[in-house]
Amino acid sequence: QRAYIEFLQDYKTNVVEITSGGSTRKLDFAAMQQVTPLSGIRRNIRLKLHTPSLWSKPVHHLFDQCASWHMYVKDESAGIRDAVQRFMSHTAHEQSASHPSSECPIMRKVEIKSVWRVENVRLWQEYLHRIRRLQDTSKRALSPILPRMGSMLPDLESDLKILSGSDQNFGHVHEQWLFHGTSYGKADKIV
Repeated sequence: QRAYIEFLQDYKTNVVEITSGGSTRKLDFAAMQQVTPLSGIRRNIRLKLHTPSLWSKPVHHLFDQCASWHMYVKDESAGIRDAVQRFMSHTAHEQSASHPSSECPIMRKVEIKSVWRVENVRLWQEYLHRIRRLQDTSKRALSPILPRMGSMLPDLESDLKILSGSDQNFGHVHEQWLFHGTSYGKADKIV
């Protein structure tokens, strides 16, 4: 995987030599084959990225994202759109005296027109690395988060499964889906 990323960043040659376990191999990325020089044996190169099950881009497109818009994929699934709609409307808090100027309650009435997913292998690998670090630092059993709210509500469990695909979230490190609504003006100031 690392050699393929280096190849994509430097197209001067299609062949890269690597040494692993005392053996030198040539990786021919134009043919997507590994060649062992001593024996002449050729094997197909298969990249295993362990990306989320809902991702739709082919592996070679995930590595070759030169422009930022290459990572966005419009999800055409009505099930995904409806699940996001329910998350947005069920997790937005109601108008309250303690937050009279909050614009969050508007999210209860919002209509989702489309959902765009980010499919960026570098961000995903960084995310997995951080999850592993959390797992290492939190070997002790964590107490459940109470009271259950937001994406933890029982009403949203089926929607969470739709949005997660066949992948599970990392509940053992207390990973949760959070949604927050704000105005364009405030979002623009943050960005």
